This record gives sequence, C-alpha cells and structure tokens, in this order.
Amino acid sequence: MTTVIAMMLRAVTYGLLAYVNTYLLNRHRDHFTMQNRLQISSLQYTIICGVCLAVLTCKVVIRTVRSSKRYQTLNANEDGVVELMEAGAVESLEKRSEVEESPSPQGPSLSEETFTRSEMKEEFRCIFLMGVLVWGSMYCMDFMVFNTSLNFVTGILMGWLFTDNLKHGHVLVNALYTVLLTGLLILPRSLNVENVLSHPRYEDEGFNIVVFHDILIKIVIPLMIGYLWTGYLYTMPRKTTKHDITDASYVCALLCWGQQSSINFALITEKLAVYDQVDLMLLFVIEPFLKFMAIYLILISVQVGQKIELISVLAVVVNLRLLLLPNVSIPDITRQVMISFVVLLSGTHCIMSFRFQSNRKPDQPEASDDI
Repeated sequence: MTTVIAMMLRAVTYGLLAYVNTYLLNRHRDHFTMQNRLQISSLQYTIICGVCLAVLTCKVVIRTVRSSKRYQTLNANEDGVVELMEAGAVESLEKRSEVEESPSPQGPSLSEETFTRSEMKEEFRCIFLMGVLVWGSMYCMDFMVFNTSLNFVTGILMGWLFTDNLKHGHVLVNALYTVLLTGLLILPRSLNVENVLSHPRYEDEGFNIVVFHDILIKIVIPLMIGYLWTGYLYTMPRKTTKHDITDASYVCALLCWGQQSSINFALITEKLAVYDQVDLMLLFVIEPFLKFMAIYLILISVQVGQKIELISVLAVVVNLRLLLLPNVSIPDITRQVMISFVVLLSGTHCIMSFRFQSNRKPDQPEASDDI
C-alpha cells in the first residue's frame, strides 16, 4: 500500500508542477527569456530559504523556552516576600540543585572526537555535491523549458542504465523498462517543439555565443545534473547519501546568490506589474513549494533505491505535458506511439508493483520511508 501511495504522490507533485509551468507559459510567453527564468528560479530558492529559516527560528525559540529549568511562576505575599505559588516547589528546587551539583559522568567532548582525513573529505564532498545538485535541479525541474526538463530526465535515466540496470533486478524486466523509457525520451526529440523559452540574442558577440549558450544550458548541465543524481550518488557509501537538502542548503544558497547579483530588479518588477494576484501566487508561492517537493522526492527516491519509479513518473509527465499542449503539432503516428508507450509503461509498473506486494511476506513490515 505504501508503494502505491508513494507512486501517486510522485505523480501528483510532478503533474502539478508541469501544469503550473505550462499555465504561466501560456499566459506570459513573451515576458520571460531564458536568463530571466534562471533569475526567477534563484529568487524562488531564496523564498524557500526564508521560509525554512523562519520555521527553524521558531523551533529554536520554542525548544529553548521548553527546556528552561529555572522558569517558575512567582507571587508576592502581603509582606513583600516573593514565594512560589506551587506547594512544595522549594523542596523540588532543592532536590534539583542537588542533582545538578552532583558529579555526572563526562561524555566525550568535541575535542576528543577524532575524524580521519578521508572521512572529512567524504563528508565535505557529499555536502558540496548535494548543494550543487539542488542548485542545478532548481533550474532543471522547470517544465517551461521543455528541452531542459527532457534532458534532465534523460540524465537520470542514463545514471540508472549505467549502475542499477546492469547490476540489480531481473534482466528481462530491466530490458523492458529500458526500451519503454528510452522510447518515451527519444520520441519528443523528433518533434519541433516551439514553446521553448528563448534567451537574449547577443548580436554583438556573434552566433557562436548563442549556440554555446543553448548547448550549455539546455543540454550539458541538465544531463550532468540528472546523471549525478542516480549515477554518482550510487557510488557513494550508503550512509553518506543520507544528507538531506537542509545540510546542503548553504552551498545552494551561495550559488543562487551569485546568480542574483546579475538580476535587473527594475526590469523584473516592470514585467511582473502586469501579473494578477493568482499568477504572482503561482510564481512565488505554489511553484517554489512544488519545486522543493519535487527535488526532495528525487532525494528520497535515490536514498531508498526507487530510481525506476522516479524515472517512470518523470518520463510519463514529460510526454503527457507534450501531448496535452494545444499549440504543438504532433503527427498522428507519433502521437499514437507515445500514447502506447505511456500506457505500456504505466501498466508494466502497476503489474510489477502489485507482484512485489503479493510476494512480500505477511509478517514483513513495509518501510516507513518507502516513497
């Protein structure tokens, strides 16, 4: 049951993110260039950091107040002597002071903890890598830029093909998944999708800068980020992949602030002036939350070893978004093949999930983090 709920959660999260991106793109196609979209993604991460910082601050304040041992309610009597309202509070305070003054066994101090050089390198390497992955995923998990999201999912598939596909699972099942997923990611490349965001044309710098910018932003970086999620993290020890987004948020924030240094706030404010309240809420509230959930689901899926479930959902969402776009002309044969691949992949995964559940031992509990 947990596997089915996890699958539905992934589908709803990525489906809503694709819908919000497509809705904003159809309403304000001419307002955003590629550069502006990258800058807005940096602002969205800043909003996420602000919310997380506020939540952490509230937790620290509440924890500090609750853990205070000296906090008691006092009352002054008629003679002006301050006394405790609670009966027997003096005795309790005396007992507490005796306990506090009694010597307690000293635990190992921070200076006594030793770490080898290789462990420290591995720790910093993992945290830095997670920060880079989260930072890059904030830009790649953007269905407005179709080629970027498609190459990002392709990179995740490549990481699975070169690691888990060759070493784990049934050969025939992995082969079937490979054929279906590869087909779903190749078919959209044969189409001329015109709804991709453009970027500023630097006429004075020549055509080579434009081509290099397209190759770097739309192909190279998404492929690398996607491959690192499922390929490089797979080679790390199991315990080092447990770093969550909070541990790597500092690295990601530094990278995002570097991008924000080039933001022209006057131009962004001028373009956002024509947005209504619904569009602004979608752009700076709903979309950052969905992006955070989408990236966190990727992290959890990699941690628990459910990469094929993640890739299947992403591939289906990318193709369904393309099929449902009204302004994209798709040949009938290509459309039928894409729909057939989507149905076959969904059916295959449902069958394999139910088969896995039926083969599970009755007394074997399901993992609580099976998302």
